[in-house]
Amino acid sequence: CGEDGGDDETTPAWSSRWTRKPEIARRSTMRTRSPEPVAGVPLHPLAEMPNRCVLYTVSINQYDRPSTIGANVTCDTLFLHDANATRLSKWTAVRVTPTEGYSAKLKSRELKLRQPPFLRNSGYAHTIYIDANVGVRQDPAELLELCNSSLCMFSVGRTIASEIQWLRSNQYASRNQTATLAQMYRSHLREQVWYGKVIVRRYGSPSLSCFEDEWLAAIRRPGAVQRDQVHINRALHACGQTIQDLRARPGESTAPYHDPHFQRFFVNHGPSWHRKNAKARKAPPRIPRRSRGSSGRLSMPRGGPF
Repeated sequence: CGEDGGDDETTPAWSSRWTRKPEIARRSTMRTRSPEPVAGVPLHPLAEMPNRCVLYTVSINQYDRPSTIGANVTCDTLFLHDANATRLSKWTAVRVTPTEGYSAKLKSRELKLRQPPFLRNSGYAHTIYIDANVGVRQDPAELLELCNSSLCMFSVGRTIASEIQWLRSNQYASRNQTATLAQMYRSHLREQVWYGKVIVRRYGSPSLSCFEDEWLAAIRRPGAVQRDQVHINRALHACGQTIQDLRARPGESTAPYHDPHFQRFFVNHGPSWHRKNAKARKAPPRIPRRSRGSSGRLSMPRGGPF
């Protein structure tokens, strides 16, 4: 379901609302102190503490590299990882220590579904999570203007009942798991599914923290399907958490990445992004071609092998 990227956009006038004034930045830096080395907190502090909002993505066990940012972003842009990360354009790599004993997938889900301790300790009140295969076309800080709830996502365009069947058809759930999901979520089967690739959150509401805990607990349950979207609705109801659809045309059954609002800010590279990164991880190191000198002997190119 990948799509081509869009043209870069200039920074809109409203973006200054989400950017700290210099004097505020200086005061907040003076108050900053290094966080304690607990799970989910970076092994080294950032030099600057934050703008009011943060755009972040997650990769555990080097599963993915973040996609491209093709715009000037007024939020901080953080790439949370648990291994040595290469230098990435427009992303600040932050090494975190996920919860011990979790599988790689569950470690990644924990940092996605629930506010990472580093972001909480850094004082970010507004967060925008994107999957690593989602590219940025335009400054997503404007989503904070579109989002009038403490939780906003794009709707998928199908019901929970259809989502359960999709999981079974695509071999993400066994026959027994499918039956369990249908029984557990029987009161939500006609509700719409929410798209987990983009999550906008405004912190400060107890119901939002409750929702995050319930969402993660559903995936941690023994034998649970490790796909996050199917578990959202029950967690919303359990905590009384409201959610707003970010679509320009809510209620449509088309794929969310075809929605004008999604296409305005993002591009979904789909499974091809994962395959591309997996292929790159398996590729042998590149060795420059050797050429023959005037003597006929093999010689390395000028400047060495790198």
